[in-house]
Amino acid sequence: MTAILTTRPTTSSPATVSSPATVSSATARRTSVKSLVTRAKATPVVLSAVRVIVSFLWICHGLQGLIGAFGGIDGHGMAVPPSMVEGYSASLIETVVGA
Repeated sequence: MTAILTTRPTTSSPATVSSPATVSSATARRTSVKSLVTRAKATPVVLSAVRVIVSFLWICHGLQGLIGAFGGIDGHGMAVPPSMVEGYSASLIETVVGA
């Protein structure tokens, strides 16, 4: 019988061994952390822009009913008469909340 000689691989710590799976998962982790940091930096800017735009729209809609701006409620510059309490107060609230 002949003996089959095999060489045993040297053992090394897992920190020095870099298999393709380890490298790709580490890269994926770094990429996701970078994107989270980028998103965290961009979030206040995006939220501020959205708040400004929505506020402007609220003010425009309120002024449309209060003073007939942007064509008014009928397209010809008519404002909501103060006698229509619900419509007038809604326009007033929209203008104040938008500002």
